[in-house]
Amino acid sequence: MKHVLFATAALAATLYVVSPSWAADSATGYVDASYTRANTDVLGTDFDSDTVALNGAVVLPTSGDWGVKLDASVANTDDSFDDTTTVSGTAHLFRSGGDWLFGGFAGAAKVEDDTAWALGIEGQKEIRSEEHTSELQSH
Repeated sequence: MKHVLFATAALAATLYVVSPSWAADSATGYVDASYTRANTDVLGTDFDSDTVALNGAVVLPTSGDWGVKLDASVANTDDSFDDTTTVSGTAHLFRSGGDWLFGGFAGAAKVEDDTAWALGIEGQKEIRSEEHTSELQSH
């Protein structure tokens, strides 16, 4: 038998997703919090998991058609085997050109004693009111 409970609370007045037509005169962003409870029976073994997470992002205007996006998250998972905390953050620098957006990012994630780094380029193109996103990463 499997039981899963998801609860999410949005704490921001404005949820802003960076799109190719991005333009802002002031900072905008979001913060959200979530709780997940899962109970799973695998081959007769009961597995319980509770996860609490806090996530957020902010887009900061810079000069001209350049922008900066900062995002971060922290999550704690307490399950039948372990208690794990994960902290991550990424900084994005991008340029908008009407119906396109192109930039790069650098980020890191720390899980217990391990740290993972990521560098990459990313882009978006708006085609007939649809957004297409591509990303290339190096770990």
